[in-house]
Amino acid sequence: MDKSIRPDAAISIVISKLHHLSDYHLIDQCWEILTSTLASWLESSSHQQQIQCFKELIRLRGYENYRQVICQLFGEAALSQGNLVDANLYLSKVVLESKSDKTLHPVLFETVSNIRNTLIARWSFRMLNDIRRNHTFSSAISTYLSELTDRRTVVLDVGAGSGILSLYAASAGATSVVALEQDEMVCNLGKTVTADVKSIHFLNCSSDEFDVGSNHVDLVVSETLDSIGIGEGIIRSCRDLSQRSLNKDIQFIPSQVVLQGFLIQSQTLHSSSFCGKHRSSIGSREEPYCCEFIDEYKDIVKLSSPSTIFKVKLGDNFDKTVSVISLPVLSDGWCDGVCSFFTAHLFKDISITSAPSFIPTSHARMECWEQGFHPLPRRHVTAGQVVDVKVELSDISVILSWVGDREDYEVVQSSQIKLLNSRFAQSLSYELLNVVPKVLDVGGMVISNPFRYPSVKSVSFHGYIIHSKKLLNWVRVNPLALCLGNSSQSDILTSEVNKYRTLLHEHVPWSTLDHTKLSDRLLLLQVSNSAPEVNSRTVEFQTLSPLPPTAVVFWTVLEFHSGTQFCSADEPLWRPAAVVFGEEVGKRDRYRLCVSFSGNSFMATIAGV
Repeated sequence: MDKSIRPDAAISIVISKLHHLSDYHLIDQCWEILTSTLASWLESSSHQQQIQCFKELIRLRGYENYRQVICQLFGEAALSQGNLVDANLYLSKVVLESKSDKTLHPVLFETVSNIRNTLIARWSFRMLNDIRRNHTFSSAISTYLSELTDRRTVVLDVGAGSGILSLYAASAGATSVVALEQDEMVCNLGKTVTADVKSIHFLNCSSDEFDVGSNHVDLVVSETLDSIGIGEGIIRSCRDLSQRSLNKDIQFIPSQVVLQGFLIQSQTLHSSSFCGKHRSSIGSREEPYCCEFIDEYKDIVKLSSPSTIFKVKLGDNFDKTVSVISLPVLSDGWCDGVCSFFTAHLFKDISITSAPSFIPTSHARMECWEQGFHPLPRRHVTAGQVVDVKVELSDISVILSWVGDREDYEVVQSSQIKLLNSRFAQSLSYELLNVVPKVLDVGGMVISNPFRYPSVKSVSFHGYIIHSKKLLNWVRVNPLALCLGNSSQSDILTSEVNKYRTLLHEHVPWSTLDHTKLSDRLLLLQVSNSAPEVNSRTVEFQTLSPLPPTAVVFWTVLEFHSGTQFCSADEPLWRPAAVVFGEEVGKRDRYRLCVSFSGNSFMATIAGV
């Protein structure tokens, strides 16, 4: 091919020739020219040029023989240009068509999972699948709107996401619903979901960019909440809208957020936060709390009853405050911090809470939200004692500390604290102690190529095949949980969001996960430093239950040349990871699991035998 011809012109010439060829030997030759030219051209071409070229390519005879190559080229080009939506579209086609092909590169498998997690956060699936949360929000919105039947009503949905709260408002009779979503991709998803509902209008902007002064708004709905209630900026957005709105009777759902907390003892959480004169960055002023499902920790001891940390009426003026709360101690123990949970009062007596299961409550208890854990330097407390905790409250965060305590800790990453407190730390040299956190994440994933380190002899993966409805609910939308009835929007929302379902899941709470084992513990794969290219394996197993497999949960073992092994399954502070299969696998007596590993990427596919 003449090198003076521009790549896009050269592609057009090759495409033109391919359209008229009938000799498939010549087609193969042209395809080799085309794909090499295409790869170089995609790096600099515009998005519109790429789309037009892709449309031309899929019209070609024999295209199906080259589908994966073309899709991967376009996907990688889109990824390099930061176009994650198209990267997911093209690369997902490669993963889907190769789901039973063990030669599919694990890096591509993990890349798709990471892209999807960037576009749609994993917690979004938990929220959409929380039927109690959905029903309660729907009830609050419909109750408020039912009291305004004598006039037109305008609802503003702040941080609308896929549009579920907007759909509740529209179905309850709102005349107009304005849905604000500042993430462009998520906004486009919401537009697709609500396209058939004429009263819903999606805008790609934040609440402070919306001209509420020129638009009459009756009701503002929002679930920009996090584990402490205010961490996503709901105080700021509601206060700003209230100040700029011409309607001084504007209603907010939620109308009030209350944060409560209680003292807890937990060796596991302490070991995740402190080691000698070192403390985790979580709990520092930069990261004053972490998000945890407290019910997942079996060693939790509640040392006090819940007390109110703060109470905020949304839409009112707000100032930073410093205060002290007094917590009466119920039993003797070592206090390791404060567990916090929020209650959001939606409308009248309708409310939701993120309280853990062992805290009695009359509010609708959500399953999707974690609790806040605020680590404190360990302190012994006795029953009857009253403990004072300092509270520094801003409009997006809360910092808790012992009153009068002067901390003198070196702040390090949480993973380093966990490693320093592991059994492993007691027996290894300083060199090996520094290898593990660079290779393995405490959430169960390999984060860098282990064979970059000469001391690593091999890496192996062990695990179980399981059936778990709970794990499925964390990675895909169940339409029955949406509380939208049999509407077409329910089907569309499910279909659109599930395009971004995650393939890899970290921090699996194995000890408390509701699941059924379908296999004994399996050696899934072992890869040696001496032969890293031998990195795939097929495992056949007889199922232990008639339930269909939904995931493979796995732990990692690092073996060193010194003879020492680090097994993440032996460490209580490490959690396993899981590959959740792309779609439900039919019930079989035997299954074939294909596993592969490359660099730092692990993947698995399954099929019935």
